Amino acid sequence: MTDTNPTKKQKMAETPVNPRIIALFDVDGTLTIPRGEVTPDMMAFMKELSKKITVGIVGGSDLPKQEEQLGEGIAKVFPYNFSQNGLVAYKDGELQE
Repeated sequence: MTDTNPTKKQKMAETPVNPRIIALFDVDGTLTIPRGEVTPDMMAFMKELSKKITVGIVGGSDLPKQEEQLGEGIAKVFPYNFSQNGLVAYKDGELQE
């Protein structure tokens, strides 16, 4: 079984079957209860989905808060991460300027 502990460092998902299809998920109220931590079932779902399509994370909080909710290194788990309401973007774990 895949380790879905959100507090452990996580690694980038492999290239999906349909990489041109992208689904972006909001953190608070979608992936987690507001200001809460992701459940193991939700993280397992996201990782399974990322095998089929490109998955990204969007949130109003900064990256450290997203890591509290989704796990350390979350910007490296899925190819796209947008924090601070989209003002800060990461692609493959690298800050985009």
